[in-house]
Amino acid sequence: MKWLTGLVVMLASIVAQGESFNLATFNVRFSTGADKGELNWVRRVPRMAAVVRRHGFDVFGIQEGSSNIVAALLRELPDFAHAGKVTSLTAEGVGVFYRRSRFRVVEEDFFWLSDTPDVPGSRPRNPAWRKAAKWNRNATALLLEDKTSGRRFRYVNTHLNHKGPREIKCFELDVIFRRVIDAARQRGECVVLTGDMNARFPDADTPEALRALSAENIVQLAPTNPIARVMKTLKDSYLVSETPPQGPFRTLTSWKDEPISRIDYVFVSPEMKVRRYAVLDDRIDGQLPSDHYPVMTTLELPE
Repeated sequence: MKWLTGLVVMLASIVAQGESFNLATFNVRFSTGADKGELNWVRRVPRMAAVVRRHGFDVFGIQEGSSNIVAALLRELPDFAHAGKVTSLTAEGVGVFYRRSRFRVVEEDFFWLSDTPDVPGSRPRNPAWRKAAKWNRNATALLLEDKTSGRRFRYVNTHLNHKGPREIKCFELDVIFRRVIDAARQRGECVVLTGDMNARFPDADTPEALRALSAENIVQLAPTNPIARVMKTLKDSYLVSETPPQGPFRTLTSWKDEPISRIDYVFVSPEMKVRRYAVLDDRIDGQLPSDHYPVMTTLELPE
């Protein structure tokens, strides 16, 4: 009977592995004519797709996804579908790519990070913030169903403002939480929030400093620090990965050899399991796909 017990354990392990999936956030850098030669978006899109295939992404949110980049990625990745909008009111999109054989979209929402989130192109009413905010920021929110397990989770992907005080980013996050995350948590839904937050913890841009932060530190910092604001509700997947995080700690490179700051995140609700966390510094044919490293996690939804 030992062989039967061993077979049961092995099959259970296979099933468990089959229920995990790879989710990533990837700032792909918008298609600007200022990027010449190997940095041009036309050259970079095949590298982006190569990273997706190499690491087996199942779902990933992008930032700075201009319409030509989205269309080119869909041609490169025929197994994927795209949810989200790229409008004439913004130079980029924060859409989500998902493997059609693995996921289906149950609900989809797209909104602006403003006092009037349903008004296209709207910005915060605060005059100082409106002047400081360079882009009209938005978010894509999906209810995704995993076809393998039948389980669902709420996925929000965004890109916060890179201009002005941190309070702008806290406001933008409050819009996301009020519109999607708070209600989802009240309903008991699993939540994933990804994006380029254009923010980090002050004095916590090293693994050691990040791990040293206490729950009390997070509460104290939350009113003025966007990352602390998120971590009052969700977990930084870096901190709860069951295996040691892989790759560099920082994610923004600005085309430099060494990354300069950690501003790209995958946040998850506490009941979700983070099997793996990795910052992917792949070079394809010696070239980077973007000026940000993608961040990939292997996640598992609770039963």
